[in-house]
Amino acid sequence: MMIKKHTKKLVPPFLVLHSLGCTCAFCAETEAKAKKEHGFFADSVISVVNRTVYDTRKYPDVTTSPNHTTEWGYGLMGTFQSGFTPGFIGFGIDAQSYTGVKLQAKGRTGRIRLLRKKSDGSVQDFYNRTGGAAKVRIHSTIVKYGIMRPQTAIFSSSDTRLLPETSTGLLITSHEIQDFTFQIGHFTASADRNANTNHNDLVVNYLNPSFRKGKSFDFIGGTYTGIKDISFTSYLGKYHQSWLTYYSNITYQHQFQKQQKLTLDIQFYHSHNIGESYAGKINNNTGSIAATYQIGMHQFFASYQKVHGNTPFDYVTRGAIWLPNATQLSDFNGPHEQSWQVGYELDMERFGIKGLSFSTAFIRGAGINGTKMGANSAYYWLGYGKNGKHWEHELVAKYTVPKGFAKNLNIVARHSIHQANKAQSELNTRQIRVAVEYPIEW
Repeated sequence: MMIKKHTKKLVPPFLVLHSLGCTCAFCAETEAKAKKEHGFFADSVISVVNRTVYDTRKYPDVTTSPNHTTEWGYGLMGTFQSGFTPGFIGFGIDAQSYTGVKLQAKGRTGRIRLLRKKSDGSVQDFYNRTGGAAKVRIHSTIVKYGIMRPQTAIFSSSDTRLLPETSTGLLITSHEIQDFTFQIGHFTASADRNANTNHNDLVVNYLNPSFRKGKSFDFIGGTYTGIKDISFTSYLGKYHQSWLTYYSNITYQHQFQKQQKLTLDIQFYHSHNIGESYAGKINNNTGSIAATYQIGMHQFFASYQKVHGNTPFDYVTRGAIWLPNATQLSDFNGPHEQSWQVGYELDMERFGIKGLSFSTAFIRGAGINGTKMGANSAYYWLGYGKNGKHWEHELVAKYTVPKGFAKNLNIVARHSIHQANKAQSELNTRQIRVAVEYPIEW
């Protein structure tokens, strides 16, 4: 049987095997180019991120002392990402080492998860975890196994504290089809942001700690960007013996003219219990629609989010919620909750201060009703009542050094307020957070 000559547009997977011993013009040209321009060391990247985070929170309605918490730490994150050995099949490795150091801790420590607590309740002075992953590239498909930071809307690493979250498992990412990114994942362990080991149970955000946890999370899905200004994303995930989650997203971006852009984003999650139903009965539909309009130095934002279900919308890993109203102090994800948000950001470059911006946002949620939840649910412990409501207000200042010795040094100062009635179940909180980050890359 004659195999047709390859085209540069696409090489199907079954032709990749043929190409291993092929001497046709395309294979020879591609392999020669790979050897010349790319390689294990030539494409490797070493990065070091220095980060310090100060976070202090007051809980005005807490009657027991202390009614505040302060955590201040220094994080050092070193990563090595190799390139791939030349050819259609290439091999590489990734490695990371994360270290957290206590600078200050007082009050109700442990709630913020910047620092790590000992078994006796005191805060550790130092914690560290290291890990790595092996990876193989076959044409335009990368297979990676080990400790990594996946980024999908259904299973994602969070980096909103001192150190990032990591997960252990298998991830396949393919670009074999033009304009389509396809992914398959199987993960069995995770490290929360203040963990000192990589081999812990998978993190589930709102699940009662006394309930049995699933042993793995599997997902499949991808993103298509072949239509101008529009992208489509869809994923299906399975949390072992607990629930299935389906996610879909449509994003539309349009550049009207110079300095003007409109972005529309629609997201939808559906979850229902399966198998042994470790978390109890779940039938949850959560969706949102968001719009951002940018004109010059101004950016306006508005969103609406709705939860339909007797349990809150929950997710595996800290970062696997991409809903717009999941903000600093609350996810606005209570049972039957509906919420809206308005926001504004000002870019100070027009005033001669490049890299500086200010933003503000207000989110309000209402209609929370947890009274229909069964007492055997893994979320009954959260104590949702009827007619729950709350709001959150944020003020943020950001500055990134645009050039010079300290280029890319990033400073973020944030003030947040969360106010709720008793039926909402989360604490009233006043927060001040300052984070300084300096990345270095070779």
